[in-house]
Amino acid sequence: MVREKDGTAVDMVRRVVGGDPTTETAIEALVADGDWYEGRIVLRITERDDDTSQLGVDAKPEVRCYEYILPTSAVDGRHIECPELPAMTIPDAPPAPTVPAGIQDDLLIALERLADADADEATVRQDLAPMAAGVEVFDVASVPGEGIGVVLGNGDDECVSGRITVGGTVEVWFVPPVIAQPGELGCSATSAASGLGKDPPH
Repeated sequence: MVREKDGTAVDMVRRVVGGDPTTETAIEALVADGDWYEGRIVLRITERDDDTSQLGVDAKPEVRCYEYILPTSAVDGRHIECPELPAMTIPDAPPAPTVPAGIQDDLLIALERLADADADEATVRQDLAPMAAGVEVFDVASVPGEGIGVVLGNGDDECVSGRITVGGTVEVWFVPPVIAQPGELGCSATSAASGLGKDPPH
């Protein structure tokens, strides 16, 4: 089973379940409790012989169940007797958060006004907080000798960065998605204050 070190057990099984066990090979979730750090998943795998089905022979499918205790058995599940449980109905994943359209222009206008007022970090944070309502990532940070940086992002690969330099210059830019992702440069107010993340990696 493909798993990632984030999300709930339901998020994990959503990536692998599928198929109709009455007519084809299928993977169903019987249990999906907890998350990666402490959870339990039971999958039921129904395998049908496609060659036999094409010949019109109703062969009995092979059904196996595997239990995964997270995170200790995250790679290999333990073969168990299938519990008498119905298959879970897995809800669709919620839509990914996005940065509101037009927020780059709004941020530029706000930072120019704050730069004219010689605002400090606390004032910038307080002033921009209403704009950041509902945005997954919002942060403000100062870097000595560089300026005040601001970021608004979706927590994944969308990040709008801006800064007021120590000389009062205002800049706003979109961080390229490939480096805005967690584990890369990310969506960091400290990086924004230093003017980082304007260009994609070469």
